[in-house]
Amino acid sequence: MPSRATIAVAPTLVKWARVSAGLTVQKAARRAGIKAARLTEWEETAEARTTPRQLERLADACKRPVAAFFLPAPPTEPPPPLDFRIRPTADRPALSSTTLIAIRRTRRLQRLYADLDGDTRAAKTLPRLRLTDDPERAGGVMRAMLRVPPEASAGREPHEVLNLWRAAVEQRGVLVFQFGMPIREVRGFSLTDGVPAIVLNTKDHPHPRVFTLVHELTHLLVRQPGLCNPDEAIDVRQAIRTLGGETGRPFDAVEVFCNAVAGACLVPLDALLARPLVQAFQRERARLEDVVRDGVATFGVSRYVILRRLHTARALSQARYDQTVEVWRAEAGRAVPRRKRGGPAPAQRVVSELGRSFVSRVLRAHERQEITGADVADYLSIRLKHLPRVQALVATD
Repeated sequence: MPSRATIAVAPTLVKWARVSAGLTVQKAARRAGIKAARLTEWEETAEARTTPRQLERLADACKRPVAAFFLPAPPTEPPPPLDFRIRPTADRPALSSTTLIAIRRTRRLQRLYADLDGDTRAAKTLPRLRLTDDPERAGGVMRAMLRVPPEASAGREPHEVLNLWRAAVEQRGVLVFQFGMPIREVRGFSLTDGVPAIVLNTKDHPHPRVFTLVHELTHLLVRQPGLCNPDEAIDVRQAIRTLGGETGRPFDAVEVFCNAVAGACLVPLDALLARPLVQAFQRERARLEDVVRDGVATFGVSRYVILRRLHTARALSQARYDQTVEVWRAEAGRAVPRRKRGGPAPAQRVVSELGRSFVSRVLRAHERQEITGADVADYLSIRLKHLPRVQALVATD
């Protein structure tokens, strides 16, 4: 019986593929369905050989094309985005394979969009904010830029509010993607690299995602994109002191500003203070929980954002604010998360993940015969049989 065909693999390329995906030898081997000792051999022995099927499985585990294992040498890739997560460096979760691959995928999608005649001038035409700007005024500038009136979110379901703000951001030439990542690790990130892009975490509730979206847009406007884990309820410097870190870092000022601008954009103080329940609360004739509930329904944000804005407006004392946050966090800790069943249909997943701007650009390129059906399937990560439904969903915009 003839022996199976095997392929010589370069140890440096095998190790590069695994390490750049954030995988340990054990995890990569498990995903590829091979023994860890075999993978170690491929990484350390120049004479090591693999079967075509084994190489395909390893490529899939590392989210690399098989052709990447035949490059002359490991390519030089850009480093991860700047890390603006508020925890002290020693306490920050290391970037997982899931997040590293999401960053890599975003950069590829940015390049594809630009190659498909995308307008790479968007980053230059976005207004510029400075950290010395007044956050309330900057939030007003951002809301005017996005053309979202204060009452636009009233009565909408959380996903509808998210889609409203996402569409407004995309209309300014910013790509908005949504991928699943460990929620404790990162809630969102932003990149420029030609076409500006924002990535939201699908494991987050839609209301916090709205805040993260505007927070990351602020990062783009101050020209300092990066990885973030924004918390609508906290004062960044106070949080760092609580976590045992040091304030005064350059990144602290950026996060403080982005948090403040996001709150001002989403919940303008004049609109908030004009609410009858807020006015009644200031006269001690309304309950805080009713005021917060009304604010959430009106502005389409989380209750933490409303609470924070009430505090900013001096309608709520620091002591009452801290006490309420503590109670809410305790309640959230006791809550039992609901299991999700199934998932969206393939066409809905594509539009939700990649956004209408990117998907529409790919579909137009295909209609003009600039790319093949195989390209469409690759760019959108979908089988061509689902394409008519994708086209129908985008056409409803």
